Amino acid sequence: MTKLFRVRDWWEPKIACALGTVYGAALLLKIPLAMLWPFLLAIIVAMFFAASYVSVLNDLTDWPDDLASGKVTASTERSLGLRLATLGFCLIGGLFVLFLFRHYPLTSLAYLANWIVFALYSIPPVRLKARGAWGLLMDSFGSHVLPTLWGVMLISEGTNRALPVDFLIPLMLWAFALGLRGILFHQIRDYENDQQIGVRTFVVRTGTNFPKALVVWVLFPIELVTLVLILIRVGSPWAWPLMAFYFLVVSVRYFYLEVKIALVTPSRGFHPVFEEYYPLLYPATFLLAYASTDSLAWMILGLHFLLFPKSLDRLFAGGRKWILLQASTLWRTARS
Repeated sequence: MTKLFRVRDWWEPKIACALGTVYGAALLLKIPLAMLWPFLLAIIVAMFFAASYVSVLNDLTDWPDDLASGKVTASTERSLGLRLATLGFCLIGGLFVLFLFRHYPLTSLAYLANWIVFALYSIPPVRLKARGAWGLLMDSFGSHVLPTLWGVMLISEGTNRALPVDFLIPLMLWAFALGLRGILFHQIRDYENDQQIGVRTFVVRTGTNFPKALVVWVLFPIELVTLVLILIRVGSPWAWPLMAFYFLVVSVRYFYLEVKIALVTPSRGFHPVFEEYYPLLYPATFLLAYASTDSLAWMILGLHFLLFPKSLDRLFAGGRKWILLQASTLWRTARS
């Protein structure tokens, strides 16, 4: 069932990162964690149903194209009845979430918009996925901007505390740039298949060179600058030590393990930039700041690591390889 929902595609990359933003907003608003945790649980449930809906709907509407290109997915291996039943389960879950959010009108509106955006993205005859730049915009809004927005709006409405504009503006720009970088990564990866079957995505229309340049010279700088602005505005003392730690890990990978960093090119031997930072160190930046005054933060941090273990394993995998490499070198030196 997890394959049908494509959980591995979104569980850590999307939900863990979105929770990190919620932790940051709560820290900025000085919300006690005892008051926050019910909203965190609601956000996880809401994101599970929304992300499952996106995956099931996308596989269902991509089914003719997948068959034409010979691409095998969890959806193509299942009957139409099962796929429709799974989509119905997601829709019922979405209605349940809207019932949970019934006292929070702005959150409910943003959450509903999240579902509508992906319907427009996937379902013919509109199917904005195959309409060039419109597909990029819809995916970025649906995968990052709107989930980020309704996540922070829920805790704002739920605790009657207004989010400052100088936090919201860089947050939305960051989510937009991150979302565009993510969809361009996927479109470049699927470029040959999409071109073969005539799906007119943005990358198929422009070729791969322009999207790569767009990421390197525009989107990633915006993402980085707005991330820094977010960290400065929240004011966690752990922001820069954890950022420095991440770049230390990246440096060990690059200089000692010959692992290159990829901004957008999905190639073997390349490691996507910020792949472990956003699900792991970004949330820890805010929870560790909380821990100085609220002991409940340690429990939430531990639960976060338990819920998203793959990022933790990937983060330290390079360090383990480097230690083993150094130990092997010392052993060979000692024996010679």
